Order: sequence, then structure tokens, then C-alpha cells
Amino acid sequence: MISRHFKSYKRRSFIKWGEEMLDICRKDAKTQIRNFLLENQIKKVPKVRFADGREHVILPHVWNLRVTSKLRVYVCQIPLILAWALTTHKGMTLDFLCIDFADTWKNAAGLVYVAMSRAKNEEGMEICGFRKDMVCANKRVEKFYEGLVGDA
Repeated sequence: MISRHFKSYKRRSFIKWGEEMLDICRKDAKTQIRNFLLENQIKKVPKVRFADGREHVILPHVWNLRVTSKLRVYVCQIPLILAWALTTHKGMTLDFLCIDFADTWKNAAGLVYVAMSRAKNEEGMEICGFRKDMVCANKRVEKFYEGLVGDA
């Protein structure tokens, strides 16, 4: 019965030394695994270095889930995910972003906008595989601007 509530949680995750990670409990906290420390009752916790150079120990995040009126389950998880697995719709900005549009369909204006809007600034963004046919303007907007140019 409990297992149906935790299908998306892995019992163990394996990461490589130096892997780019995101702290999911702190907005915009891109990190790199640096070291593992021994803590009181926690066997190992990661020490991470953020993009701005700050280092922090990431402690487990604990929350509970009421399964039934008599059963409550507590979950303890290190709040890190692989940064490369992040989708463009997470609603957060990133310090460094490489967007590859090579296999994107035509007229993907919304996809292009959403992906590009995740970068904090131009300097931290790299775009690969861009094609003109991926972006199109709304015909009504084009007419509006043509009218403005005609009045000038």
C-alpha cells in the first residue's frame, strides 16, 4: 500500500564526483559535488560548491505523508537532482545554459522562448542548432507593426 505513494522515489541514486547538480530546496542553486562529510547520525552528506564559489553541506530534507488516518510515513531525502536532467519548464533561471535546438520541430516559437528565458543573462547562454524556421511572428502582430512603419 505504501509503495504506490513512492513510485517516483529511488531508494538509491548514484552520482559521479564533480557532477553538476541542482539543489531542489533552494531556488537557482546550481552546485557541484565536492566532498562527502560524516555527520552525527547521517552516514554521508554531500558538500557542494555553488556557481558563485560558496560551499555548503546539504542536509537531508524530511517531510511526511499521511497514507491513512492511522499511518503517517516520513521521507528523508538529500534534495539534489542532476542538473542536465532539468526541463525548460521548471520556472527557474540558470547561471549557465546550453540550449540545443538541433532536433526541434518547425515553428517552435514557444519552446525557443521558454528555453531562452531560463538563462539569467546572455553571457551565460549558448545556443546550438538554431534555424530560422523555428520562430515565426503572429500575422496580426506583423500587420500592426507594418501599420506603424507606414505612418512614419
